[in-house]
Amino acid sequence: MSKKYSITKPLGHRLQIRQKTVGDKVGLIIKPKSVQEREQFSQTTGEVVAIGSTAWKAVDDGTPWCKVGDIITAIQRSATIVTDEDTGETFAYVNDLDLICGRELLE
Repeated sequence: MSKKYSITKPLGHRLQIRQKTVGDKVGLIIKPKSVQEREQFSQTTGEVVAIGSTAWKAVDDGTPWCKVGDIITAIQRSATIVTDEDTGETFAYVNDLDLICGRELLE
């Protein structure tokens, strides 16, 4: 009998991000694959899917900088890309302090 597991989730001070893919065109000009890859790996932009339990606890008063559903951009240097074995979906995991900017989901 095989064991069933939940989907991957961020641990500690990390955030789980569903990455936005980089476009292949600028206007009518098609970007070379190498340029697309460089853009994709220089920063992580996407939707916050989950937030680890200790995110931002060590900063200021521990108030969250974003919430699930927000679109954020983070420095790529600390991101780890993980593909969920069951769903095949790819997520980026970033440290809480590496967020650069964000857009809130308006109700």
